[in-house]
Amino acid sequence: MNNKFQILYFALIILTFSCSENDNEETSEPQNNLPNTVRIVNQQNTANYNLEYMNNQISSLTGSHSTIIDRFYYENSNLIKIDFENIDGQYDLEYDSQNRLTRYYFWYGENANEYVRTDLEYQGNSITRNHFFKNNSDVYEFAFSEKLTIENGNITKIEDLTNSIILEYQYGEKFSPFKNIDSFNDIQIVLTTFHGANRPHINLRELFLGKNNLVKAMDINAGNSNSFQYEYNSNGLPEKIVNHDDIDNVTVETFEIDF
Repeated sequence: MNNKFQILYFALIILTFSCSENDNEETSEPQNNLPNTVRIVNQQNTANYNLEYMNNQISSLTGSHSTIIDRFYYENSNLIKIDFENIDGQYDLEYDSQNRLTRYYFWYGENANEYVRTDLEYQGNSITRNHFFKNNSDVYEFAFSEKLTIENGNITKIEDLTNSIILEYQYGEKFSPFKNIDSFNDIQIVLTTFHGANRPHINLRELFLGKNNLVKAMDINAGNSNSFQYEYNSNGLPEKIVNHDDIDNVTVETFEIDF
């Protein structure tokens, strides 16, 4: 694996278990009880993330500082781009004739000269993400592959086929706060990729893992696990989620959600 990409990848693996946008258009009121604000509270600080929608499509995700914005763009109901407004970077998504996501690019850096290309392979209830890295050249080099197992809209396993890392997830019978957004399946595939450190979607990553409520996340090789406890509003959607480290027996962070 390219050293630079390897460092980024493993840094974000650690992040997952240690803490754990359409211009000039008016944003309409979200339907079906979509989250407006998510606050993440931990021992160090409180971070606020604001979401805006066009109907049931996420149009922007703003971080703690209003300049940190991920903007989402759609074409024919397909998510085609996520733009990192305050830095040089974005995701570009490609679909086949069946409107199935088949490839996406993550680029960043000055002059957009650093790319990660991800090719998707579908087989039954699994999706393999094959990642290729390009840096200051026109040649993509294979970096690593991940196999996602998805059951009933929930990612139950992410297995790094190259580096022998296995992450497993368990769910309850209630709902994720983002279950009602359009393009959930495509957003789930892209936003659970370990790209883009300190972007709003990385810090909200656990909330996009499944349509049901995540109750446990486990790093099988490292022997780590986190449990998630919920409080629900009258519509059956979570308004508070507590991320608890099972090994150290401490609360890692709390998600507070306004609808």
